Order: sequence, then structure tokens, then C-alpha cells
Amino acid sequence: MNSHVDVLLATRAVSAGRAVRGTTVRHMQLAEDPMGLVVFQMAHEAFSALAVAMGRGQTDMNWAVVIEPRNPHLLFRALTPLARRFCTWFRSFSHPRESLTRRSGLVERAVNAPQLWVPNAATVDLLSRWGRRFSYQRTDGPLAADIALVEFGRHLQFLGDYARVPGQALVVAATTLLRRHWVTGQSDLENENLAALDAWIEPPHGVVASEAARAVEDQAVGPLLQPYDENRIFKVIGELNSERAGSTDESVCSRLTPRLEGECRPFVEHAWGLLWRAIERERGFTPGSSVEKRWADDRRAYTEQVDWVEGGGRRRARDSARRAASLRLRLEESQERLDAQEALDDPLVMARLILVGKALVGTVTDVDRSHREAGPCRMVNRPLVTIETADPCALPRGMVLWWTGDPARVSGELVSTTTASTGGSIVVLKITKGMTGTLPARGIRACFSEVTLQSGPRLPLPKTLPWTHRPAHDPTSRSVDDPAEPAWENAT
Repeated sequence: MNSHVDVLLATRAVSAGRAVRGTTVRHMQLAEDPMGLVVFQMAHEAFSALAVAMGRGQTDMNWAVVIEPRNPHLLFRALTPLARRFCTWFRSFSHPRESLTRRSGLVERAVNAPQLWVPNAATVDLLSRWGRRFSYQRTDGPLAADIALVEFGRHLQFLGDYARVPGQALVVAATTLLRRHWVTGQSDLENENLAALDAWIEPPHGVVASEAARAVEDQAVGPLLQPYDENRIFKVIGELNSERAGSTDESVCSRLTPRLEGECRPFVEHAWGLLWRAIERERGFTPGSSVEKRWADDRRAYTEQVDWVEGGGRRRARDSARRAASLRLRLEESQERLDAQEALDDPLVMARLILVGKALVGTVTDVDRSHREAGPCRMVNRPLVTIETADPCALPRGMVLWWTGDPARVSGELVSTTTASTGGSIVVLKITKGMTGTLPARGIRACFSEVTLQSGPRLPLPKTLPWTHRPAHDPTSRSVDDPAEPAWENAT
């Protein structure tokens, strides 16, 4: 649990017999025309697939099974039709090159972006593995892959990597979305089971959520099967392998495939229904005001990906220290921005910050714009804002807080805290930024917190690799973009 609010909500969920809402708004963009993807695979084949379902709606499920997941020829043949459909859909959001417009040096030609829905975080990890397998597969030779499968892999590799960016919405895992907005009586690990999580949110009429979840917790939603299902499927695959006697001829395999489809269809259709039921339910909730801003970042990232693929899809031979540091900085900044935006959008998220001593809220009782104090060279204007809180304020003197009404411009330093006659506190803030603009007015309810939308300056990276990023046997200074080659790559 992250705060007392989460403990309280979890207690209410258990008492009420169903999950309770953990936010007042939806903090993720849900596209109007998404693509759903459900995958099942054998436990010993992390880079392959047993059954794959893909489509753009509850009733639009195109799926295929791989009669032998360990055979690359059969895997490529089964996935190629789905890969072609995916690539056509993925590219459909990009404008033709003749209508390019430039903005701040960035080519942006996507007025929208594709959104891929998957059941859980484990399926998101699978996207990256498939990307590594298919992205640079040869299109000629004895193990040739269709060009659409290669493009499919490159898009999945991008989506798998981009899924690490906090707040992104190009890839939506249903369990991640639901866990962010609902509180149950389960642990985080248990909430990764989409069937059990859905049972807590919308249990059958007259059934307590915990009992409903217990009844479905053994139902697999991918990418792995339950052990007893996998043993049964593995036995069927072995029988089909004996019947086809090593043949990969399409006529032979198509005759045997319906038997495997009959075994896989129940759990594929079950997972497919859960995926669309869970995410479509979230459409009924109002999105936060910052959701569209993050979606604009997703559109730009999508545009860069389409340009990269159309440019040949060449990759760097190896990562550099500079790229790793830049990626780490990007992820950290995205997480900070997401935390700030969600707190500013959602009073229930801000309440968590108040309880852990990172914000205060109260009624403005006085605004002294005439207050001045000595600066480095002359007297400067430093308005004082007095706030009376309902509860005692334990925030320390000198703490810098930003006004949530203008979190990118107005901030103040806490200068004093006294006990109010009502049992709360009288807090005086000295405004140190945004003195000349709009300030909280007397009589309104105002909130000041550590949350800000102002971005700080970026420190430049060193021109040479630090000693921590150089091998011990190489004391020379290397360029940041020229990492030392591992010794084994030069071995004969």
C-alpha cells in the first residue's frame, strides 16, 4: 500500500464486497479505434506462440494457432496474415510524406496514433521478445520470413521499448490500467490476473468479490497457460507431430490444425472477452485534463517510428553510454511529470500527498502583496499568503511549495506555522516565484504542494566517458559515443 488512502480504500473494498474506485478521473488515453492482442505460448518457448488473437473489437477476433511452436516455418506461416493486418492498421495513422509539416524541427504527420490493448504486463514483455526475433529476420534463404513479419517485429520492438515510458498510451495493458484506477482486497501480484481483477471490479450479482475472484483465479489470460492446460496441449501437439511425420506442407498442416484450434479456442475466447470488457468499461470515466498532452507525446513517438521503418529500419551496432544516460533521464523525467500531472488532475491523488507531508490545503485568510524584504542589491517584493488548515500542519519551515492553481509559475517558501483556535494550523507562505501575477485570492480554498510542472535545466553530459563506464584495462579517454568494444568481439 502506498498511503493511508490506499489502506482505507482497500478496507472499504473488502467491506463492500467489490473493488472501489481509487481515482476520480481516468489517467490514460483510450483510443477510439484500438487493436487488441491476446497471445498464448508454451512455457518452454518464450520467443514463439501457440495461439494468437488479433482484432479491433469484441466481435472482430482474427486468430491463428501454430501446430508446432518450435518449428519456425510453421510459426512464420501462421503469423504472417496477422502481421500483414497489423502493419496495415499501424501505418494507417500516418499521413503521406507530401503533407509533412515541421514543428520545432520535428516532423509530425500523425493526427492520431495506434493503440494496442493487451491483457497484462507479461504480454507487453512478449512484444519485446517477438521484436527481437522478427525485426531482423532474413527474407531470403532456407528460413525466409515474409517482409510483413519483419515490419511487424520492428513495430512490436518499438512498442515493447516505448511501454517503459511512464504515462504512455500506445500500449495499454488491461491489468495496469485497472490497477491504477481501482483498489481491491488483493495483492499487486494477484491483481495481475485479469480474470480475478475483473471479478473484483464487476462480480456476478449476489456474489462477494473475493469469492468470485477465487472461482476464476485459475483461468489463464496469457501469455502462459495453466500447467494442466499446457500438459493437455503438449500431448495434442505430440500426436499431431506423429501424424504429420515431420511434414510442413500446408495441405497436411491445415488438415490437422482444426483439432488444435478446438483445444485452444475456449481460453483464447475467454481472454479476448475479458480484455475488451475491462477496457471498454473504463471508457465511461472522464479523462484527466493532462491525458491529451501525454497523447501528443505518443503521437510524436509514433511518427518517429514510422519514419525510421520507412527509412530502412537500420539500427546501431551497440548502445553507447550517452544513449543509456539519455534514456534513463527521459524515463525519470516522464515519471516525475506523470506523478505531477496525476496529482494536479485528481484530488484523490493529491490527498495521498497531503497525508505524507508533501502538500497542504486550506482556506486563504490573507494576502499581503505589499510585503517587501531586503534582496541582494535592493528591497524586493515578496507577497505573503496566509492559509488556515483544518488539520495540524507538520510541514517544516523553509519547505518550497507550488500553488496547484498555477504549478509552473507560482511557488512559495513556508515561513511560519502556528496553531489555530479551531485545532488546525495557520500557515504563512512567502511567494518567491510568480510574485507579480495572479495569486490565490482571500476566501478561496487553495492547495500548495511539492508538485510542479516547471522543468529544470538539463546538465550537459561529459565529453569523455567517466572511468565508471570504461573497462579496467583501457585507461584512455574515449568519446562518449564510442564505447569500448568487449574483448570477446575481437577474439579469433
